[in-house]
Amino acid sequence: MDAALDYIVAEGEARGEARGEARGEEKVNRLGILLSESGRTNDFLKSLSDKGLQKKLFVEFGLEKAK
Repeated sequence: MDAALDYIVAEGEARGEARGEARGEEKVNRLGILLSESGRTNDFLKSLSDKGLQKKLFVEFGLEKAK
């Protein structure tokens, strides 16, 4: 019984992780589009290696709430 429960838990975790990854990719892609449309392609490129900047841009463009 424990093996079956472990399998179910592992499957749920894997599915949740895959969904979270897909949402993250969509958010980054959306940010890239919005910045490109705003003529701020360089900001997008910088944000790919600067997670602090990326977070600020997510908030600025309404893709994430400020904390």
